[in-house]
Amino acid sequence: PKPDVAELPFPAESLRTELHSPQLRLVNQDGDTVDLAALRGKVVMLTAVYSTCPLSCPLILGQAKAAIADLPAALRGDLHVIAVSMDPANDSPAVLAKLAREHEIAAPQYSLVTGDPTEVERVLDDLGIARSRNPETGVIDHANLFLLVDRDVHRERDVADHHGRGRRARQALEEALVDHAGVDVEARQPQGRRRAIDEGGDPAQ
Repeated sequence: PKPDVAELPFPAESLRTELHSPQLRLVNQDGDTVDLAALRGKVVMLTAVYSTCPLSCPLILGQAKAAIADLPAALRGDLHVIAVSMDPANDSPAVLAKLAREHEIAAPQYSLVTGDPTEVERVLDDLGIARSRNPETGVIDHANLFLLVDRDVHRERDVADHHGRGRRARQALEEALVDHAGVDVEARQPQGRRRAIDEGGDPAQ
């Protein structure tokens, strides 16, 4: 029988790339400057959202939270999530602060960033995030991506879980976080979670 795609393990090594990340220096929901280059030595998960998004963006933020919550506590401090606004003309820091409160996320681990629209659009283009606005409704049709930036500020491929289960992002984060940390992730995971990953199952179930 044809294998269930959602059950396949994440092929981390075969998806590695050596793309340099774009310059990203924007302002987060607290009004603080977030500079991607200053996060060298950390692992960064990049994505894009906007405050009035009716469906996809809440799912994106929910998947990010779930993936991070499932990581061993020893690794979470080395991870940052940067979500770039796709509607910078309307998403001020105050608007993004409200969005952050609604999703119970906070800086410094989560930065929802905005800035001059021209600069923000340049960042989105450099990240390869496809988007288009419906002129009648104002809804932005967009790609749902999670792009990982490793500790050396090299970008890796999209690790979004388009089946909505979050395993792909979770496994990719663990792979990136342990690259230079010397942490045995498997030894730090509960027995049930280790078994689920070994068998390709969903640890959240």
